[in-house]
Amino acid sequence: MGQLPFVGRAKEIAAVRASLDHGGAVVAGPAGVGKTRLVSEIVDRLDLAQFTVHRAYGTHAAAGIPLGAFAALLPERALRAEGGAAVRLLVDELTAALVATDRRIVVAVDDAQLLDSASATVVDELVRRGEVAVLLTVRTDGEAAFDDTLTRLDLRPLPPDQTTELLERTLDGPVEQATADRIWHASDGNPLLVRELAAAGRAGGALQRRAGRWRWDGGLALSARLNDLVRSQMGGLSEAERGVLEMLSIGEPLSVPALAAGDLPRTLERRGLVRVAQDGQREQVWLAHPLYGETVRAELGTLRANRLRRELAEQVRAAGANRRGDVLRMAVWSLDSGEPAPAEVFAEAARQAYGASDLALAQRLARRALADRPGVEAVVTLAAAMLFDLQADHAERLLADLWPGLGPADRLALTLTRGFNLQVGLARPADALLLVTEAEPYATDPALVFQLGSLWFGAAYMTGDYPTAISTAEPLLAGAAEPGPAYALTSNAYADCLTGVGKPERALKVLTELERRAPQVSAEMPVGPSRQLIRIRAQLRLGQPATARRTAQAALDRWLDWDFGTIAFGAMAAAALRLTGAVAEMRTRFCGQHWRFCASRTHGRRTWRASPKPPMPPRC
Repeated sequence: MGQLPFVGRAKEIAAVRASLDHGGAVVAGPAGVGKTRLVSEIVDRLDLAQFTVHRAYGTHAAAGIPLGAFAALLPERALRAEGGAAVRLLVDELTAALVATDRRIVVAVDDAQLLDSASATVVDELVRRGEVAVLLTVRTDGEAAFDDTLTRLDLRPLPPDQTTELLERTLDGPVEQATADRIWHASDGNPLLVRELAAAGRAGGALQRRAGRWRWDGGLALSARLNDLVRSQMGGLSEAERGVLEMLSIGEPLSVPALAAGDLPRTLERRGLVRVAQDGQREQVWLAHPLYGETVRAELGTLRANRLRRELAEQVRAAGANRRGDVLRMAVWSLDSGEPAPAEVFAEAARQAYGASDLALAQRLARRALADRPGVEAVVTLAAAMLFDLQADHAERLLADLWPGLGPADRLALTLTRGFNLQVGLARPADALLLVTEAEPYATDPALVFQLGSLWFGAAYMTGDYPTAISTAEPLLAGAAEPGPAYALTSNAYADCLTGVGKPERALKVLTELERRAPQVSAEMPVGPSRQLIRIRAQLRLGQPATARRTAQAALDRWLDWDFGTIAFGAMAAAALRLTGAVAEMRTRFCGQHWRFCASRTHGRRTWRASPKPPMPPRC
């Protein structure tokens, strides 16, 4: 792919360029973030009639050679001098050129943290005299101390929009927004990693151009080159340091006490390999970059990885598994290592994974729970995860096979799940109402009565009869005691009905009230994404396409790993862009998602059962 295109960084260029009038700058940042490219871009833009530029490079090979970085600039007499005399001769030579040519002198040093002590003294002396401007790049994980009179610029990773621009210039073509978002998250906006991820995706076939747009399908796979690059960024590791990173690659975030590694987390934090942050009453540790975990796991043997998983699961179990997420983490470690755990642990973990939109993991955990001990809770989770994973037909087959062997109580408990799947996933509202009629004589608990009522409401909603749906929903919602998932889903759909009859302001108020009454439920799957889809529709109906676009992008970021979510929210973003007149951006970013959504969504009597990957249209 050649040299990386240069994108963005306008403010950074201006700051460093201005620093040349005040001695120069230190550009600091992690490997691959673009320090060298930024300085090169600035130097290349200088008017050579006014500036003379000298380049020097810190390297591991030259680190043990006095003045090795400046060898190409040394005057002949300095080659015969020793120690401080050679340093003075070189500094005098560089500053004398200022008088001889009447041009300003700029000395740019790359990887200054690798300079030998004599070369570092040259830099310090140039800065002290102030006659020559100095530009240094340093890695934040191996930083050396230089004169603090230099302007310091901490170079940050690229934001999402600039990452997308870099991708499109690297690939020479438009990139679907969901693909750009995925690569931004995986690279953390590091330009070098963006390029290598794109190269790895193309080589492995995951990143392909379809209908003129680049799209990533499938999981993240690291190429050998990308692995080597990440490994070099991580640098040399002691056995103890590698042990900490291995634990984190399996179980991040982990508390500092759980790592049992003394001061090593702090050491690794200073090297830029981990992040340490307060989470409640615990200090938690994360790997500093998403690809570090991929690289470390790739080098872990199966036996060692499973041993680490068992150790982590036992730690959580011994501590009581009473923190948010503990049950899910413990269950995943047990599942992946083949370690036994109670069926109820796997069932609860499946529910949590489903709420977090990890549908594939929810299905794995629910199947494990059912294999150990069949139970209604795991069936509910498995069927719901199948529905939103575009497998409604498989969910119905699962439930239909179980139905004859269930007693009235279990059938009642599963009626909402099966009825919802029939209505939403299979567009069979009449069959759903047959289940309701069968279950109503057994429903005495108010929560179950509400669930059955919500299916009557859903039948009208799914067929587009909004007035009937509204008249059914209002007394149902008014009489609800607990704002659980069924209440939240009914509120969402009720709000959509209000938008459908021309009352989008009321719809937005209903959604806001839902968030107030049930903040946790309204954020989880499936309530959270459906709430945002319905909010976007109301915003579009109100003539607020810019607000709808922002809502859609936030939802794409939140549910990036849910395939149908990227399709649905991409379609909403496309609609918003079209209403603002940004048709070119719509075609570039979201045309694929919009077309796939139109081919697979429920709208009136249409159904979601179409293939999640239909052939792409030639134009949007």
